[in-house]
Amino acid sequence: MKVSFDPVTGMLTSTSSNFAEISEGKLSGDLIPDSFDDVQRFETLAAFPQVGVVARIYFPADTNLPHRWDPTTLSYMPIVADSDGGEF
Repeated sequence: MKVSFDPVTGMLTSTSSNFAEISEGKLSGDLIPDSFDDVQRFETLAAFPQVGVVARIYFPADTNLPHRWDPTTLSYMPIVADSDGGEF
């Protein structure tokens, strides 16, 4: 399975027909392959770099809730399932 992140749309895409289930709006960081260069894991959200990279996904181990850097607000925004059934 190949997973990629589109920094323009902020969406994760997969070339596989197998999709990970999202539980309570959270996607487990364990489901992202280690070979995926644009994912970084940290112990907590407070451990994230002061300034993030737009094309990168950040996972805090304490919540396992993926975040992305928002250059408009200059802050990390959680990536959560949308109300339409799972689109990020």
